[in-house]
Amino acid sequence: MENPQLIRPVVVRTPPELAVTRSHFRPLPYDLLKEASNRLGILCLLAAVLWVVATGLDHIAMKAMGVTDAGLQMSDFIASVSVVVSLALYWYSRKDLREPQFILDLGLIYMVYTAAALGLITPILVGPAAKIREVAEAAGIDLASARIVDVPHSHAAAAAAVALVRSGEAELHRRDGDG
Repeated sequence: MENPQLIRPVVVRTPPELAVTRSHFRPLPYDLLKEASNRLGILCLLAAVLWVVATGLDHIAMKAMGVTDAGLQMSDFIASVSVVVSLALYWYSRKDLREPQFILDLGLIYMVYTAAALGLITPILVGPAAKIREVAEAAGIDLASARIVDVPHSHAAAAAAVALVRSGEAELHRRDGDG
């Protein structure tokens, strides 16, 4: 920049009142959360376009290789649902009255869904199997590819999940930066 205009003098270190410690958590500023939620919406729109383009190119490539067209495949269904989910999150994130932290939490769920749709992860559901199946059925979710670890209650579910991670059968990724 030829003529930079600073808002205030450059701070050498973080002032004590703004420092974050394990016992003191300072939430992110609203404007930063709002900007991040707007960017999430744009990424969702881009993802919807990529799902459509990739599916179209897949059909063109299969036809060019001489693979007989058997109609719509399961991958077409997955892509269609992914386009709908991506566009839904895009339109949801566009509303000004929405809480940006909630939109970003939806973005985390969206990332897990997208990773599962791409086959990058296989979910392991830990909890009462009957309740898990009941909720999935009510939401119209097929759990055929998911592994369900049946335990009687939430405390047992936490212990079973920790055991899966410690044994190396599962990996744990947290979003709060503590591990």
